[in-house]
Amino acid sequence: MHGRTGHSHSKAQSAMEYLMTYGWAILIIAVVLGALFQLGVFNTSNFAPRVQPGACYVARPYGVGSTQFMTLQGQCNEGLPEYVAEFNGAAYILASDAPQIDITNNLTVSIWVYQALSKGGGQFMLTHNATSSGAYRVGFNGGAETEDFYLQYASGAGVDYLYTPSVSPLQKWVMFTMTYNYPSNSISIYYNGVQSPLQVGVSPASVLKSSGQLLIGGVFTSGVYMFNGSLSNVQIYNATLTANEISSLYSEGIGGAPVRLLNLAAWYPLNGNANDYSGNNNNGAATSVTYTSAWTSQYTGPV
Repeated sequence: MHGRTGHSHSKAQSAMEYLMTYGWAILIIAVVLGALFQLGVFNTSNFAPRVQPGACYVARPYGVGSTQFMTLQGQCNEGLPEYVAEFNGAAYILASDAPQIDITNNLTVSIWVYQALSKGGGQFMLTHNATSSGAYRVGFNGGAETEDFYLQYASGAGVDYLYTPSVSPLQKWVMFTMTYNYPSNSISIYYNGVQSPLQVGVSPASVLKSSGQLLIGGVFTSGVYMFNGSLSNVQIYNATLTANEISSLYSEGIGGAPVRLLNLAAWYPLNGNANDYSGNNNNGAATSVTYTSAWTSQYTGPV
């Protein structure tokens, strides 16, 4: 009996010595693995193929604005973009007035967004029209943790807005889409390909129409509401995309190509430049915008 007890005591002592010898090493390895996980080292997006700037584009053989025989050309296989555009709260991209984006009837705007910082008072990602008449703006408004994604549009009667219940877009990539349908005068907002309930701040005063310059990254009238974060794959259609089309667009991921070429008015992948790859050649001019390739650690593809 004594022999067995001594043997068990010896085994327990050996186990304790093993833990004391290697326990710190195991703990250090666990801490390092946790830090690497937080840094996104194990994020599969870091190893996905990257698409170079301009690798995919819309070809219009009959020129700007034509729809005959238009096709996607190049590498359009849903690879991740090499770069995204960073906005620091003062940066913006300005595109000139163009007939293709003068929306007088139906409209869809889709944007991939990474919001780095909440301003509480609101940030706009896109504004169309430099004047107060017929302008629409899409952006965020909210607190430190959750935000309302909202559409604001101006008419002669004042500023109206519609917004979603609070979502959590901070420090992660999400896709927002807004559609407008004429003549029903109905507006829908989608979050990651799923339609969100709408809450109305003020009843729509008039049909949403817009023409003029396009500003990506803020508003024309004030620096207060400029965007702080990153944007990618801005698509504008002169049509109301269906719920299925928007779901399909989201499932393609941040590098997805347009889903309805015939109604594509403008396409800004923001993959290293501010060019319009819709074939309508309404290229933007960037001010203080930077393009970074170190963005994938915050991106998780659609599930």
